[in-house]
Amino acid sequence: MQNLYNLCKSITLCILLVGVSCTDHDIPELPDVEALAYLPNCKFPFPFNVDIHRTGSATVLEYGIVYAPRSLPADVFPDVINDYKVKFDEPFLIGKKTKNSLGACAPFVYYRSYVIVEGGAVIYGPVQLFRITG
Repeated sequence: MQNLYNLCKSITLCILLVGVSCTDHDIPELPDVEALAYLPNCKFPFPFNVDIHRTGSATVLEYGIVYAPRSLPADVFPDVINDYKVKFDEPFLIGKKTKNSLGACAPFVYYRSYVIVEGGAVIYGPVQLFRITG
């Protein structure tokens, strides 16, 4: 009987500890940024454009456009480590932003928006393609 009592006491203590240790954590709302049409003119400067739809509650460390020029079509997902970045300097506020920078004048330019939030996580927008024809 004593063993059953000790077992029930241990189970109750475990349930109490688990219940006390569980707390709700606020999950930050992530920003939403879209890369707008990329219209390279094969001359400097290239106008890069983003539209910030939502700033979110996460602390934004950096944002901009990442792009990957290619001579042939490919399955390309440009990223901030391996490809070219255009970091925007304007404050991270809702609305359209433009940054003139060096760019790519290649037959295929894959690009997308990026946002780096506190902690180093990178949030990407959808991959888009600009194709020079003619």
